[in-house]
Amino acid sequence: MAISEIYNKLPTDDYFDDTRLEVKDEIEALISKVKMIILTRKGDVLADPEFGVDLEQFIFETFFDRAAIYNELNSQFARYVPEAGRYNLSSVVNTTKGEFKDNIVIDILINQERVLGFVI
Repeated sequence: MAISEIYNKLPTDDYFDDTRLEVKDEIEALISKVKMIILTRKGDVLADPEFGVDLEQFIFETFFDRAAIYNELNSQFARYVPEAGRYNLSSVVNTTKGEFKDNIVIDILINQERVLGFVI
């Protein structure tokens, strides 16, 4: 399947290429979509106020509902990432004890292999 997505890697990302404008690899595009969902707050997309996971809301929280975060991630993936089923896109949500508060640890898996991780 030939796709074309906007290249959105940051200079701090592994394998950043400042000469690229678009992505043609389906897995790379899928990862970009996942990052966009996770890093977007609900309400920030004008045409779709339900887009995004809004993880920023948890930065100063001390207790988390792991199941709710997990369900929201998977709901967003099912709705906005059509390739999710083909590549077995899934998430694992855990918490760890921090010095002042608990942390949320989110691993994103494609075909059971970790491709992204977030700590909040």
